[in-house]
Amino acid sequence: MLAPGDRLALFSDGDSRGDQFGEQRLLEILRDNRTLDATALGQKIVSAVSDFAGGAPQDDTTLLVIAMD
Repeated sequence: MLAPGDRLALFSDGDSRGDQFGEQRLLEILRDNRTLDATALGQKIVSAVSDFAGGAPQDDTTLLVIAMD
């Protein structure tokens, strides 16, 4: 059960080069930004993935962020 203040992020990983952003990078973003609302947290993650991929379009991008307030 989710409680107030919890964040849930569901994602798929990988890009057209076969590299993975990885759980460790994602967990770091989640820890560093755990107080953001779902929209802002999602934007942080998408921006970090885009930077990781050098701005190249991703063939497998799925992200769902839920924030319990």
